[in-house]
Amino acid sequence: MLSTLINRVRAGESAVELVWSSHERWPLPRVSGGDDLRVAILDSSFNPPTRAHLALATAPYPTLLQPWTSALQESRNSAYDATLLLLSVRNADKQLAPGDASYVQRLEMMILLAQDIVLGRGRLVNNDTPGLTREYDNVAVAIIDEPTFVGKSRSLLQFLRHHLSRLFEASAGVVPSPADNDTPATMLRTVLPRLAFLVGVDTLERLFAPRYYMSEDAMLAALRNFFSSDGDNARVVCARRNLSEAMRKEVEDDDIVPGAAQEFVGTNHVTLIDIGDFEKTISSTKNRLSLKTGDSVWRSMVNPSVAEYILEHGLYCTPA
Repeated sequence: MLSTLINRVRAGESAVELVWSSHERWPLPRVSGGDDLRVAILDSSFNPPTRAHLALATAPYPTLLQPWTSALQESRNSAYDATLLLLSVRNADKQLAPGDASYVQRLEMMILLAQDIVLGRGRLVNNDTPGLTREYDNVAVAIIDEPTFVGKSRSLLQFLRHHLSRLFEASAGVVPSPADNDTPATMLRTVLPRLAFLVGVDTLERLFAPRYYMSEDAMLAALRNFFSSDGDNARVVCARRNLSEAMRKEVEDDDIVPGAAQEFVGTNHVTLIDIGDFEKTISSTKNRLSLKTGDSVWRSMVNPSVAEYILEHGLYCTPA
């Protein structure tokens, strides 16, 4: 099943494939949040999924995400309306190395992480009952064959608009054509997906590196469309992280944001957030290294469900 979906994306039969979702009407929240649908996109290699991924996926919605924040925000909770764990089967930098988890195995671990998010996070149902919480049940896992953020944003917006139109049409008893990707705006019932890409500092650098574009001018033009309200209207939420033991425990924002990003940071298109002190020291690379050297600390870097999966499948040279 998962390998079939991967092959469909790689063959160009579909741009995005939804692998798993916590309910059949994802990304629509059970409690209406207004016309803007704030979708958090956690795009990573998930090799393996770690507690740093979990911390970033469950971080509160930053109030600095202008111009998304409005008067309506005052009546909404601090979570995103929906969360998507996204795996690209064509990474701009990373290729599968010997000992890596396969894409199928990564997706299976991502589903375990998504299920942990659903079970482990509560949020307010409404402001009238502040003590009442429910499971965070608007999470999904998907795959895409697109290496760049700009390309992912374009494909995801098209996918979400079409997916939302199918949900609304299904509710009305209308079955749309699977090939109908050019959905009229009127069919979207004014619900507009707004993408917030959740990244670590190491990933942020790739968004603003000219080597991923035809030229620096092409990069700036693409990024302005990526962030513009007339374009994709995307945002980037970046977690401050300790990338190595040699790095300072705390770094200034100017030290970790590439120079080309300053234009967008100044207008809150890129927002820096803090995750837990332990979580910000974790990376998938560090986890794999701990596994290969037999250091038991690797277990503390991942959720128990992911740890059991790693052991069961003997990933990353796990000890016998």
